[in-house]
Amino acid sequence: MPLAHGTKIALTHSYGSAPIWSPDGQFLYFTGVQPSSVNFSQIHKISAAGGGTEETVLGLDGFTIAPASICHDGKTILFFRAAVSDTTHGSLWALALNAPESKPFQVIPEEQRPSRSTFSPDCNWIAYESRASGDREIAVVHFPDGARRYQVSSSGGFNPVWRRDGKELFFYSPGDSSISSVSVAEHDQELSLGQPTPLFHVHPFAPRLGVFDVAPDGQKFLVFGDTTSFNGTPLSIVTNWDASLPQH
Repeated sequence: MPLAHGTKIALTHSYGSAPIWSPDGQFLYFTGVQPSSVNFSQIHKISAAGGGTEETVLGLDGFTIAPASICHDGKTILFFRAAVSDTTHGSLWALALNAPESKPFQVIPEEQRPSRSTFSPDCNWIAYESRASGDREIAVVHFPDGARRYQVSSSGGFNPVWRRDGKELFFYSPGDSSISSVSVAEHDQELSLGQPTPLFHVHPFAPRLGVFDVAPDGQKFLVFGDTTSFNGTPLSIVTNWDASLPQH
């Protein structure tokens, strides 16, 4: 939907989910399901302007796949892969785009139970949600080898988002319902991370309503949902309600 005019554009005419933008904003990548088989999941690409045809980027039989992030040069896409029989234990994979002979390769294994992930601006690192410890925490790992893993949060974390210059990482902290910030510095291919710092508080339902986003300079935030609508709303409980019904 173009924000300037508020008009809606239908991009797909079949089931689609998990949309992400291409770095240049010209295309959307999303998950589709083969109509003939719910066990065959595909990642499609379509023009964000509408009116184009869907292009199949990848299809896997027996797996559910969903795009996660695209490198700034548009050459590599991250995606989640989970067996249709057990979608709670997926892994993170990568695929070179515009290379027909390329094969997907695993970046983060199933043991870490990765979920929402995003490339750093230079595409040398991936920030993601990990449930390796049982709780959902934010971690960073080197790309493409999946080595040099760093723990970012210590009391829970959702939805990692990088600042455009890669020197700051934002995430939702469930402990105090805040959007928090961590400074990031790289020295000799190693990362130095600061302590998480709460920036502002949001409603506890925020992570359940959807992800948030950050302006390139890290000064403006887009958080899904009007949190004021949750405040001061009365809850009424009616007991013995059937006593007011007509007696027959």
